Amino acid sequence: MLNNRPGPANDNAIPFYHSVVSAVLSRAYDNEQKVAAHTDTVATLREVLFRVVKQYRGHASDKKLPLDLEDLLMATHYQHMLYLCNEHDLKDVAAKCSVTLLKYPDIIAPDKAFYQAGVTVREQGNINLAFMLLNRYILFINYLSEAFHILTQSFSF
Repeated sequence: MLNNRPGPANDNAIPFYHSVVSAVLSRAYDNEQKVAAHTDTVATLREVLFRVVKQYRGHASDKKLPLDLEDLLMATHYQHMLYLCNEHDLKDVAAKCSVTLLKYPDIIAPDKAFYQAGVTVREQGNINLAFMLLNRYILFINYLSEAFHILTQSFSF
């Protein structure tokens, strides 16, 4: 729907765009592999954000983007570039894109970002960095499982 009609381009709409981008980019790694249209969704979302940025700059008096909107655009752009690089077997550039996505933990779930970066870097051949990234992924998973265990113990069902 956002692709067919221009969405709102003001400060009040940024939380909406944040929730959409976060939901799409934080989709579980296994689930996004199963969804054939996921790469198309990210590409479309990128185009929508480019349009929103252009509209925002046209309306804003100082032509400056809010940092949140710029981060949403850049995270979506890097994810799109990662998919394109993987499709064209550009492993070095794909590794750089996946590591750059670690810069956006409020947009992309950190566990997914570390796993994605670890797998991409491993495919590139940098085993040491892949080990470190996948180790961070395991730390996140352990932390989340402990937090879930504590949370479920505090409730009586």
